[in-house]
Amino acid sequence: RHPMRGIEVTNSTGLQLLPGPISVYDHGTYAGDAQIGHVPAGDRRLLAYSVDLALTSERKDASDEQVRRVRIVKGLLETTTLRRLTTTLAFANKDQARPRTIIVEYPRSTGWDLKAPEKPYETTEALYRFVVDAAKGGNAQVEIALERTDATSYTLTSLDLPRLMSFTKVGGTVSDAVINAFKEVQRRSGLVADAKRRIAELEKEKTEIDADQGRVRQNMGTIDRTSELYRRY
Repeated sequence: RHPMRGIEVTNSTGLQLLPGPISVYDHGTYAGDAQIGHVPAGDRRLLAYSVDLALTSERKDASDEQVRRVRIVKGLLETTTLRRLTTTLAFANKDQARPRTIIVEYPRSTGWDLKAPEKPYETTEALYRFVVDAAKGGNAQVEIALERTDATSYTLTSLDLPRLMSFTKVGGTVSDAVINAFKEVQRRSGLVADAKRRIAELEKEKTEIDADQGRVRQNMGTIDRTSELYRRY
């Protein structure tokens, strides 16, 4: 709810700055404490030392996805989906005497590309940093957007037409060629299913015939070969 007050420390001494506590004074008034790690000569660190009660923040997260392409390749239905994550941060500076320079830290995620703002103030291995200025008693806002593109494959016979058309509902467009090809796959899948059912029926019939013939042969072995029953068998 309340961002931290911070300072940026640059080691300009030409010497190694050892780890330890730092006390921060603002115009001669004690403002807070911070802990600092080892800082090589010429390096800098961003430290938070207290809560800024005059500054408030609100965060809103949103996500969206759009199917950009649907195609059939070698018996598989391939979809290309664009996913977008948006975070909006709004700040209100209640301080009527002093403006604020706000540094927003946002985590970097593997596989996601930063789309807005176009260029961060600073990039580390784990974070993006963005700078937002809020005037005295004023408001400020920043919108951070990340995007990634994912490809997913489905076996054609595992889908039905409503599922295929659902890709259109999430922003994509399924071409008539894909729909017609999919319908043809469904038609042929139905023929295959009918053929499998017929094969199963024939196998069952064959098994029953084999069993009947086995009983006939067994009966023939127990009766007189010159009898009328034997000739009928």
